[in-house]
Amino acid sequence: MEFAERGTLGNIIKKYEDKKISWEFIKFTIAEIILGLEYMHDMMICHRDLKPDNILYDQNYHVKIGDFGEAKKFKELQREEIKKDFIKYVKSRENQVD
Repeated sequence: MEFAERGTLGNIIKKYEDKKISWEFIKFTIAEIILGLEYMHDMMICHRDLKPDNILYDQNYHVKIGDFGEAKKFKELQREEIKKDFIKYVKSRENQVD
């Protein structure tokens, strides 16, 4: 297991609550979270508990996604069903906005 020397995203949000966080840091963090999620989804893993306290930073502020206690591994068939359900959900939300 790796050591998250720089703490969590939750810690950073609290620390900089009244201060500005650089736009470059925000973009870098979001990009690394997306890359991590894409990798997990390619491995058929759904995290199911992604929140600031589960986003960890190493010494160089690279993101590590932690706490896989609620994670679930899906079969290919389930993945397609989830995709369909998600699309249906998004469309239903779009209809509510209109």
